[in-house]
Amino acid sequence: MWEARCEDEWDGIVGEMVDSSPDSEGGMRDLVVEKAGESKMRWTDAIYEVVAHLREQQGAEREKNLKMSRALLEVVRKERNLAEEERRERGRAKNRERRRAKKSEQKVKQDIHEF
Repeated sequence: MWEARCEDEWDGIVGEMVDSSPDSEGGMRDLVVEKAGESKMRWTDAIYEVVAHLREQQGAEREKNLKMSRALLEVVRKERNLAEEERRERGRAKNRERRRAKKSEQKVKQDIHEF
């Protein structure tokens, strides 16, 4: 920014020198340095515009990242719920298998007693 301010100051000095150049008759005349449609953009203005643009982009990126993190958090929550449900289902299946094995064992014992 310091260098941009120096450039602006230098442009001002040069602009004053050009604007106050003597004409051929020894008087002072105003020269038009700026072309039609051109703006007198200062170096510091360019930096401010770039900073504003970067902040805007950063804000958009932050918003995008926030949306993505929320979506990923929702996926993690769903995965955890599914994992918990699967764990419970495995426990139920294990209990069913134990009951089945116990019934089978009881049936074998009962069949042995009947012979």
